[in-house]
Amino acid sequence: MMLKGSAAQNLMKKLERAEGKEEQLVLAKVTGNFKRGNEKVSKKKR
Repeated sequence: MMLKGSAAQNLMKKLERAEGKEEQLVLAKVTGNFKRGNEKVSKKKR
């Protein structure tokens, strides 16, 4: 994924303000790589 122009500038501004895990969240939202709530939880086998 490549950002140009105003989209790139907006991303840089958000990243400058973000701290710690917020940076990862910002990047995950931009790339679409974040939990969507449809992940299955595995059950322990008995």
